[in-house]
Amino acid sequence: MKLCIVKPDGTVAEIMLRNHQPSFEVLNNEQLFFENYQYKFILREVEEYENVEIFVGDYSVPIHYNASMDCYETDQDLVFGNCFDLTYISVWISEGDGKEEYFYTDFLRIATTKQTTIQVEQMLDEIEKNIPDFLEACFSRNQKNSGLKNNRIRSIWNTLKLVDEIIKVYEENYFSFFNHKKSFAEPVASVEDVRSMRVVNQESLRWIARNPDNLVKTDKKTGINFNGQNYMPLKIKTYISQYSYNVYENRVILGFLKYIIDYLENQITGFTKEIIEIENVPESIVEQLPNTHALTGKCIYVYYKSVVNRFSEKKDFLKEIYYRYEKILKCLPEDIYGLPKLTNTFKQIYHYRICYECMAKWFKTGDYTFDHLNYLFKLKTLSRIFEYYCLIKIQNAISLCGYVLRESDRIIYDAEDDSENINNQYIFEGNGYEIILLYEPSVWTDKSNICTNLYSTGYNFIKNRWNDRWTPDFVLKISSNYKDYYYILDAKYSNFYNVKRRYIPTLILKYGTQIASKDKFFSDVIGIGAIYPSREDKIYYFKKNAINSQKQALPQYFSLTIVDGDTGTKVLKEQIKKLFKVVDILEEECENINSSKKESNLNSFETGQDKLEHEIDAIAEKNKEQREKDNSNVNGKNCFYYAKKICLCQKKPCVIVNEPCEHYISKKTRQLLKEERCRNLIRYVRRNRPNGKVECSISGLPGCIGGEQCKFYLKKNIHK
Repeated sequence: MKLCIVKPDGTVAEIMLRNHQPSFEVLNNEQLFFENYQYKFILREVEEYENVEIFVGDYSVPIHYNASMDCYETDQDLVFGNCFDLTYISVWISEGDGKEEYFYTDFLRIATTKQTTIQVEQMLDEIEKNIPDFLEACFSRNQKNSGLKNNRIRSIWNTLKLVDEIIKVYEENYFSFFNHKKSFAEPVASVEDVRSMRVVNQESLRWIARNPDNLVKTDKKTGINFNGQNYMPLKIKTYISQYSYNVYENRVILGFLKYIIDYLENQITGFTKEIIEIENVPESIVEQLPNTHALTGKCIYVYYKSVVNRFSEKKDFLKEIYYRYEKILKCLPEDIYGLPKLTNTFKQIYHYRICYECMAKWFKTGDYTFDHLNYLFKLKTLSRIFEYYCLIKIQNAISLCGYVLRESDRIIYDAEDDSENINNQYIFEGNGYEIILLYEPSVWTDKSNICTNLYSTGYNFIKNRWNDRWTPDFVLKISSNYKDYYYILDAKYSNFYNVKRRYIPTLILKYGTQIASKDKFFSDVIGIGAIYPSREDKIYYFKKNAINSQKQALPQYFSLTIVDGDTGTKVLKEQIKKLFKVVDILEEECENINSSKKESNLNSFETGQDKLEHEIDAIAEKNKEQREKDNSNVNGKNCFYYAKKICLCQKKPCVIVNEPCEHYISKKTRQLLKEERCRNLIRYVRRNRPNGKVECSISGLPGCIGGEQCKFYLKKNIHK
């Protein structure tokens, strides 16, 4: 199988495909490709399989079969438009019998414009500085869509988590080992005072014979007689029992620490070596590089330097723990080459068992090797990095607007697609509002949408097919005293021309016409915008007010620039303030309307009281006549006032069965309204459903017939 890449000048680069994943040790140093050039892929010497897919990094490239040429090919397009520095191409094929195969190219060098290179370096540095864990998500998503097989290779970040767990276990159990560590009694040779001796054996006598200077004369007729003179030894050699800690389990506890320290040291050395190898660009590649583009390893270094630093921190901390354990265990470390044997001590003693479980977890989760650095590097795309960059910048801007981050956590919208272990919900408070920033929330057609009252209307007009959900990049939910408002934002790593001509129409069609609010006639989405990088501060509205009305047409459609550095954050703050001002205006309108209603109701209550009572009697009489006319089956259980065999209107037992009742109000014919003025109205708010059911606290029935028809409401207000 051969992969041919047709360049813009018509020349063809033939790239070898292998059945194993690429390695940084083997780079393609013959070909150079450009992120802003158009290329065409041609897959030759391949049969017409049932399914064939081709990926650049994590992103699929549309491919079709050309029967006349007997090959698979793509259209001429910006296939490397989302890549920089290094990437690879993978091919996935499946046959009718279910067999699957993967093929990979070596890592290919991708040159980007100098402006793009500078931007990427700044974004990666900002991400690393603010939230280091984002780097894992930038460079490592799920393998499903990238043609990668699960080969039990542990990522750098999982390795760091395991090391943290090891540190925690050893720290928490230090005093347990200090007070209770395994030992055994062994005889130890010792020279002791003869007066303390109880038993003298042959070894003791031999020691005395070899050490005659230890003998002294004595008048006692005991001891050793030599030439008529009695001698007595001052000291004598014997064997005493002492506790020894040089047991297998203690040596393993100490040896595993040494193993992890050596492991981290090797990783640090390996990373440094690999970075140097990547930065050494061969002359053959440099000759193909124009002045308008750049090819650098600095972007890689920005990512890996934090890894090296964190490995170094963990190594130094483990060394301190090792020296502490070395003092209390008093043994030599065991050489560890794999999972140690499970002894009874590891089974029965808790602090030994918990350490052994760490060892088992370490050796059973695979290993990380530099032959598979691509596992971490497979998803280094410009658009993804820009998304995380925007997420950080938006958070900082909201904080600068006077809102305090109350909490952040991770919400799983889809259990089958939970690939990134980062927080995606950020809750802010301040200025009378609660603001929730959601990253990539799922807006479903037929599922409960977490944290929002939005749902997808289902049909995708862009692809002319039904769609089960939308996934915008960011949703800003602003909760006030009266209602919730939503801003939907998408990050686009592009320029204003593409945003205006290509992305904004798509966003309006998706989120402006195909997202609605539950239980409402109108959507609560008041703004839809695209965020793109730029050197200048700019917010562009795609709705104009030609007649100078003070009212704004909603939803707003706009594009928003994001500028690099701290200055950019301050600029973004001012732009977000402009969006929040719209909410302030809407809230003021709601407040004015509510105040007007209250004042009108208060003024008209006394004058309209007699009229309302008359209307109630008239309604009751009308209902009575209607029942008689229709010869309907009248039952107290069907009355609005009926509750547990009691008429709540008359406060007495209800015995109405096929008999007229002047107070009868049918449940079926009553008008269900939400009467905000009634103090007997209870609003039940279900989880994740702000607009739940309403219920009358007196009747205990759902819904409300309205203050004009409700006798309970009138009675309550009479006593006010």
